[in-house]
Amino acid sequence: MDTAQLLDTARAVGGRLLRADVKGLRRLLRVNSMFHPQKVVKNFSSTKALFETVSFQVDPAKASPLNEASKARKQEFSKILKDAGFGAHKYDRQLTAFMALQKGAILFENYYQDTAAEDLRIGWSVSKGLIALLVGILIDKKQIQAAQLDQPVTPLVPPLVGSGYEGVTLRNLLNMSSGVEFNEDYIDYHSDINKMGRILGVGGSMDAFAATLKREFTPNTWRHYVSIDTHVIGMALRALTGRPIADLYQEYLIAPMGFQAAPHCITDSLGEAFVLGGFNFCTRDFARIGEMMRRGGKWNGKQIVSAKWIEQVLEISPLDGYPKIQGTPDNLSDYGMHWWRPENAEEGEFYAIGIYGQMIYVNRNSDLVLVQNATDLNFRDGNGIVAVETLKFYRRISDALRKT
Repeated sequence: MDTAQLLDTARAVGGRLLRADVKGLRRLLRVNSMFHPQKVVKNFSSTKALFETVSFQVDPAKASPLNEASKARKQEFSKILKDAGFGAHKYDRQLTAFMALQKGAILFENYYQDTAAEDLRIGWSVSKGLIALLVGILIDKKQIQAAQLDQPVTPLVPPLVGSGYEGVTLRNLLNMSSGVEFNEDYIDYHSDINKMGRILGVGGSMDAFAATLKREFTPNTWRHYVSIDTHVIGMALRALTGRPIADLYQEYLIAPMGFQAAPHCITDSLGEAFVLGGFNFCTRDFARIGEMMRRGGKWNGKQIVSAKWIEQVLEISPLDGYPKIQGTPDNLSDYGMHWWRPENAEEGEFYAIGIYGQMIYVNRNSDLVLVQNATDLNFRDGNGIVAVETLKFYRRISDALRKT
């Protein structure tokens, strides 16, 4: 961001920088360097220094166990990785962590670019998959009703009346078929996704931002990935339960999962969790989420979320991708409820993905969970085709593992 853009941002937020202070300006400058090539590795493990956050509580002494595979099996898997091209993948995608589980046992775990196992790493849009699980848990716990998935969210959230979200249902939001106009181009300074980022950096309300968005097409017509849809799910869940979204995550997901490291989530300046991209976990806890998904919602001796809901989450949306993005990688994968299915997916193969190379990949046919954290500044190359190549790499691993 140059000086002119910085001034534009100050004007756009109504002078909040001047009211806030030097602290707000310093935070904006730090956020502006978030993706600087020399700082991105540290920044992706240090979001507490960059943003407002909410922290969650865990008891490390009660962390759910992750067993180790035998030494022979680990050696065998290391050869599979090498033959599949892991060396090039690690370098090209700028990995900071890579982990593999089979039947819940660790086959491989390593950390790169001077990062460590205990680092909390931002998941970006991998975070979206968590809210789909939370919806199912709340239905299981009878905190909300399944029928409410097909009711408009605007009566629940009056500030959205008259916005692009008029008449949109929770199911539309989960399937990314809201019809809301939203520019998701991370390169375009003036895009909606970057306007949203500046709200997080400078200060402001994500709820208020969502209320400014307009309609592009009729809801439930096309599947079109719109990040802010996830935030609106959070707004609706807050209204339905009368509780802060962070409290719901703490009680129904984070505590039951038995995480080993206390996570945190970015918030806006009003303290609302950035559920569409702000969760920070250690890599092993990302792996626990993947393993719970592989097991149909069961983990740590508990049914975290019903198997029936997991299958609904993974069911491919019947909607076609938005015509304006035909042929892009977003349309080379299928979409369920905030979880993805690769093109020509095997039964039981699915993933969650975040920008800059974050991914949880599950293949039930090989009992496999793969997790990577990365600082891939080239993640948009080929209009995002690198994600497709990553999935091909994962499938080579899965296919080879099945033969051993």
